[in-house]
Amino acid sequence: MTSNPARLVQQRHESNGRIRYLKPEEEKRLRSTTQRLFPEHLPELTISVGTGMRLSEQYGLLWKQVDLDRIEINLMKTKNGDARDIP
Repeated sequence: MTSNPARLVQQRHESNGRIRYLKPEEEKRLRSTTQRLFPEHLPELTISVGTGMRLSEQYGLLWKQVDLDRIEINLMKTKNGDARDIP
């Protein structure tokens, strides 16, 4: 063969993300330390733990992305480029 016929096949991107949840004792230590050192950041921690949102997603959130009727947050553009809804 003079050329590779597979060169025209478009490759799919694989998801390399992982899902990790805090263990109850980890969350307890994190909340305790945050309360002691940075009590003003407890609301942010609560949102992060409850939703899994990244800090940049939290701070970039606009009211038009919050659907109070459906009780969810609509993130249009995430780190990996996909949209997602968060209950």
